[in-house]
Amino acid sequence: MNIISAIQKHYYKRSSLLIPLSIDSVCHVFAKLATVGIVRGNRWNPFAPYYKLKVRWDGNIACLDGPYGAKMVPLTTQITIEPSMSRDRTMLDLTMQLSIRYINTSLLVTSLLAIFTICLQLKFPDKLIIFLFWVMMLYGLTWMYLFYSSNIIHKCLAEELSNVDLI
Repeated sequence: MNIISAIQKHYYKRSSLLIPLSIDSVCHVFAKLATVGIVRGNRWNPFAPYYKLKVRWDGNIACLDGPYGAKMVPLTTQITIEPSMSRDRTMLDLTMQLSIRYINTSLLVTSLLAIFTICLQLKFPDKLIIFLFWVMMLYGLTWMYLFYSSNIIHKCLAEELSNVDLI
């Protein structure tokens, strides 16, 4: 197991979403979203988040890449569509993980911080605490952004699937 897959397994969130539509309607919506994606918010309004989600649909499973925007960690979300107890509802099983690109970037930043701390430690041996502080800050911020991005995905999917015009 390499370090990137270990980090992806650590930063992992699983949840479910109940949608008041039939399975055929949900599949139709995901097929339509796969061509255009999801874009929400206003790019020029600093108080409302602006983000994009790329949607891939293969007929059985939907995959979301994103949200892409400021202060967001892009996630790789796999959505499995399951029937609910009632016929007019659908259960979406969401599995969210950090994207490999974000993990590579954060590993690079951590490595640079380690090199900087080692160079700083040669002059000041008691400055190891600076490196540990920044590692803990990156760890906490990653969890915070993971929950923030997953909440955006939940909200966005609920809105997209509730505002459906079935023709």
